[in-house]
Amino acid sequence: MQRALLLSLALALPAGAVLATPLVNTFGAENASALFWGLPDTAAYGQTFTLEAATPISNVSFRIGDDGTAIGYMAYVFAWDSSRAAVSGDALFSAAGSTAGVNRAMTTYTVETGGLALGPGMYVAFLEATSPGAAVWGATDIDAYAGGSFVFQNNGGDASQFGRTAWGTDPFGAQDLSFAINGVPAAVPVAPALPLLATGLAALAVLRRRRRAG
Repeated sequence: MQRALLLSLALALPAGAVLATPLVNTFGAENASALFWGLPDTAAYGQTFTLEAATPISNVSFRIGDDGTAIGYMAYVFAWDSSRAAVSGDALFSAAGSTAGVNRAMTTYTVETGGLALGPGMYVAFLEATSPGAAVWGATDIDAYAGGSFVFQNNGGDASQFGRTAWGTDPFGAQDLSFAINGVPAAVPVAPALPLLATGLAALAVLRRRRRAG
């Protein structure tokens, strides 16, 4: 009877919820570089991306090799206006950071966006250099991601140009950056069968006590 009760409880318990997988990841396609990011060169490097449904964004990652000098930056997420090839509206997210100063060693830099809630549409995630340097970014020379592309802006560090001046695409063949975007993991619901499990365990304890008493 104990085995039958345990089996029925096991069948009643639902499988755990599956956590969200990365939304985009082109790291495996990295085979090129985008040159050169940092002041006084090209200040803003980024990647446009498309969301088909409302999605909370956990973080965005890029791969960068600096010139041995740490480069300060501001990380941004904006809505993207593809008809003007420029950002649209105000920044949806911003945060300060810095590269590590490791002299061309390609390093993955992850910007935590704290569950940024984005609706369906096109966006751009990018880093705007705030200090001198000349870094290379990991990229791919094939169209590894159909929902967007590598974009840059030569604005001399003037953030007011983000929405005023059209951004460019790399003339040397880098179609997408080596980047990743992760969504917030799905919440794991409390299993509705947990009360049944507690009841079953209590029943087993009663059966054991009865056997010992008999």
